[in-house]
Amino acid sequence: EEEEEVSIPSVDLVFSKETFNHMIVSDAARAIRRLAASGSRFLLTNITRGSPNYMGADKGHHANYAQYDYGLPPFSLTKVAKIMDISKDDWTEFALFRLA
Repeated sequence: EEEEEVSIPSVDLVFSKETFNHMIVSDAARAIRRLAASGSRFLLTNITRGSPNYMGADKGHHANYAQYDYGLPPFSLTKVAKIMDISKDDWTEFALFRLA
């Protein structure tokens, strides 16, 4: 039985820390497309700059963590700004992306 999709409200800013990183890359991309389709404008989230997003396809289930860079495929969001470094040692930062 297929689940009915619930509509997502349109907001100016979606803040998500490590939510999508626990998803398989295809599920994370679908979730972000749904946020964009809602009319929400921006996503503030953590990224690992230059991360090989394809590795999220091999993680097997949502309990594992995958590093993503939402400015790269399959997400390809427009990065508006780096907000702050989380760790300079592992290339992580909070970044603001345009959804719509």
